[in-house]
Amino acid sequence: MKPGVFLNPRLSREKQQSIQAIIAKISEEKLQDHFWLMSSGTESARLGQQKMIALSQEALRASAQGVVETFALTASDIYLKSLPSFHIGGLSIVARAEIAGFKVLDLPDLSWSAKNFVDLVEKEKITVASLVPTQIFDLLQGNLKAPTSLRLIFVGGGSLSQSHFDKAKNLGWPLVLTYGMTETCAMLAFTHQWGEGAKRLPHITDWQADGDGRLAFLSPALLSAYLFIQDSGAYEVVDPKIRGWYRSDDCGEIVNDRLFLKGRESELVKIAGETVSLLEMQNAWECHLHQQELSHLKTVIVALPEERRGFQLVVAVTTPLPEGVLESFNQSVLPFRRLQRVAQVTEFPTSPLGKILRAPLAQRISNPKN
Repeated sequence: MKPGVFLNPRLSREKQQSIQAIIAKISEEKLQDHFWLMSSGTESARLGQQKMIALSQEALRASAQGVVETFALTASDIYLKSLPSFHIGGLSIVARAEIAGFKVLDLPDLSWSAKNFVDLVEKEKITVASLVPTQIFDLLQGNLKAPTSLRLIFVGGGSLSQSHFDKAKNLGWPLVLTYGMTETCAMLAFTHQWGEGAKRLPHITDWQADGDGRLAFLSPALLSAYLFIQDSGAYEVVDPKIRGWYRSDDCGEIVNDRLFLKGRESELVKIAGETVSLLEMQNAWECHLHQQELSHLKTVIVALPEERRGFQLVVAVTTPLPEGVLESFNQSVLPFRRLQRVAQVTEFPTSPLGKILRAPLAQRISNPKN
């Protein structure tokens, strides 16, 4: 696998050429032989700029080695790659294959169908795959059982509710909940059980949470730099590490060297002076739906600005909620955690990889005519 610039083919040809030209110029002076990926975060494109992340070959290999050793990946494995190589989730799989020697199969045309996925796994005797929560949801909707060849399903890219996790386990899916980011060359922590806290992988030398809950990491698998490119063509290269540590935008708590993730800083809001995690609210709400035998409903909780209390919590739905469901949930939680209303939308905005984008969804609810 050769270093280079990995861009989403959906970008215009003009934009791709512009980014490649800038990186070529930078590479003449520094950051030679790096992998350049566009940030996969929901806030990567903001204020009219593109955000690229530079990863060294050494960093990518350190991350891959940690994953290979932890999960005993070998040449006998067959890994189904459902993420593109311009995403760290896909690129990291290729790096792991170079170390462990296993075979990698691409999901045809990067398309997705729960039934086709199961059929392909059975046909090719797939042993390992990486999926995102929306894909797990689709498997559960079809009540599809896991093929016997599978031994690992890495689930990242968002939160998976306990009810969906439990149902997937009952159907035989060997889920491993993972946490990672492009800045750490993909996976950095994992757990086999919902709610027990994630264990750090061996290439994460140390981690900590500051007074605000912001997570920081020390590792040989960290990014080398950010590249911010304005629409005007101006750009700057920034190394965000401080004394070797990378401070992320994610928040959580570390207890007995286990990570309990609370979500991105942008997903923590103040309501009537109390801090509320949208990630925790989503899990609590989906647990309630499960108890009401409504796990099949796809819903997303968002926070909208409110003058008096700071924010209000709203549940977005694509199909109407049965009568009484919202009221019964609100009776079970503290006042500042209550859902104020239901917002009907035609669809949820998603990233190219199927991750639901909360910020655009909240904006769509706030300004329905736009």
